[in-house]
Amino acid sequence: MSPRLRILLTAALLLIGASLLLGLLNHAKFSSTFENRSRDREAITARDAAQALEAHLALGLPFSDSPALRGLLERVRAQDPLILAATVLTERGGPAVASGRSQPALRDSMLATSGRDGIQYARSGELAVLGIPLKNAFEVHAGWIVLEYSLAGARQSTADAFSSLWPASLAACAFSLLILLVLGWKMATRAASGEEGANRPLTMLVTGLLIAIQLVFAWGSYNALARINSQDAPELAATLARTLEPTLDRALDNGIPLSELREVEAWLASALSAGPEFAGLSLLDAAGKALYQSAVPERSAGLIREYDLPIRQSGAVIGSIQVQLDASAMQERGRQLVIEFLIILMAGALLINEILKVVTTPAPRRKEAGLAALRLPLFLFFLGSELPRSFLPSWSKDLAERAQAGGGQGNLFEVFVSTLVSLPPTVLASVPISLFLLSVALSSPLAGRYCAKWGPRRLFVVGLGLALVGHLLAMFADSMATLVLARIVAGVSFGAVSLAAFDYIGRVTSSRAVGMAIYLTALVSAGVAGAGIGALIVDRAGIAFVFGFGMLCSVLGWISLLGFPNLALREQIRRPLLASLGQLLATPRFLRLVVLVAMPLQIVQQGLIFYWVPLALQSLGERTSLVGLAMMGHFLMVL
Repeated sequence: MSPRLRILLTAALLLIGASLLLGLLNHAKFSSTFENRSRDREAITARDAAQALEAHLALGLPFSDSPALRGLLERVRAQDPLILAATVLTERGGPAVASGRSQPALRDSMLATSGRDGIQYARSGELAVLGIPLKNAFEVHAGWIVLEYSLAGARQSTADAFSSLWPASLAACAFSLLILLVLGWKMATRAASGEEGANRPLTMLVTGLLIAIQLVFAWGSYNALARINSQDAPELAATLARTLEPTLDRALDNGIPLSELREVEAWLASALSAGPEFAGLSLLDAAGKALYQSAVPERSAGLIREYDLPIRQSGAVIGSIQVQLDASAMQERGRQLVIEFLIILMAGALLINEILKVVTTPAPRRKEAGLAALRLPLFLFFLGSELPRSFLPSWSKDLAERAQAGGGQGNLFEVFVSTLVSLPPTVLASVPISLFLLSVALSSPLAGRYCAKWGPRRLFVVGLGLALVGHLLAMFADSMATLVLARIVAGVSFGAVSLAAFDYIGRVTSSRAVGMAIYLTALVSAGVAGAGIGALIVDRAGIAFVFGFGMLCSVLGWISLLGFPNLALREQIRRPLLASLGQLLATPRFLRLVVLVAMPLQIVQQGLIFYWVPLALQSLGERTSLVGLAMMGHFLMVL
């Protein structure tokens, strides 16, 4: 295959791969959006049931299979046909009373999760389970209210939304490939010459086509999300109104007229706490006159949408429940779309630049300089390493809180990690990050000696293999101990790959500054792309898929090493390792550099930017994708 055809084919594959990735991300976005909206609606129902159950506990009554509690759960199921089962669990997790056919395995997996806003959640296939903890009159944990419901409606809505997106996106991809064939032929010929900057026109063309494809996806997603908002608003209003109906029905059945109810405003105000979208609630008579109303002033200042649901007595409409929604609170999806657009734009442009830069370097020059052969495997390795950057602190904090709740049980390594559970969760959450850095520092001298004995290529392969193992461990990490082990392995792999790159740069380039610039560019470019891609994947698909992508990066990095040259081995170092380190630390200039520059820099970068910033942003309610965008901004400034 001629160099020109190879370069053009690579550019076409990049556009096709980008289109496939955008399609997968958008499908995952629709899926998670509909699933989250289902969860939010069921959470409103569960919170209303939780208030009734906590009132039951406040009277000193225990949970038992009584007609009153069974009737309550049956009313909960009647509020939404998607709810398959409603169960009250004791403080130990055993069922006290249930309505419907429950799934114990799914319920147990829900209890093992860490909750968001007090909600614990798990799903399997088209079934999902949601639980809210209950407290007695002394604010002591007394059990859970658990709802199990079907996701079939959310899955069908996802398929409908995506079916309206992919035809136009497929046409945009085909049109972009045609433009690439027409305009990119001469650009590929110039890029194949290997001259400095010869690949820039082709890189700009492919990046521009990527932006065009992305705009088509973004416009289709915007329209689909607008339809989702229009469908969600009345369903959300109806869900809140249904939680009010049982109380109103009891009052009306007891002969109390709608206009003579008492303490209604306080009751409506408590119902408005069900979510940030609810701006006001009113009870209207048959003529539409407001009898009772309550509003949240800061939410009522925005764009308001009103939805009326009828109140019936003996089949006749005697009034209505009016739910006012703050439309601005439901426009978060548009903001999220802009964040995703920026992330994919920056990450895609850097990926295209890195891959085309390697492909457009001629083979003779690649062997002469040696830098092109190093750049791609370095970039792929660092891309996989930086994927968890945006969510690692919060994930580690969740596992730390779970470790404190569960105590120290398990194997010897888990017992060792559990000795740290007395630390505050925010401090315990920093342990995986700290041990990663410590393993990099401790493994680097050993990696240097191994590199001198066996050569940089073999050490690079070992580092990629360890990275693969680290991603695999992290993929299945369900405890602090497993995460710590995964980060230690990742730190050793980082040290091995870095030392292999340094040794290679020192031996094949006449200017070490140029080689170090290659290393830093690969590290920082991968930091920009990896932090953003990892944040998008974890928001849309989950943590396991992030590390699955990291394993793919490790495998592709190993494949790219097939063209990596074998260098002659150095004479084996016989000086003892500790003596060598002692001599190094006794050098004043080196010691000053470490104490006055390297350590403060790591404290600021790792402690403030890479640890505190993600936790601070997520404590403000921001999604992981915004955290990823902040991480990308840091790396862009360095780049």
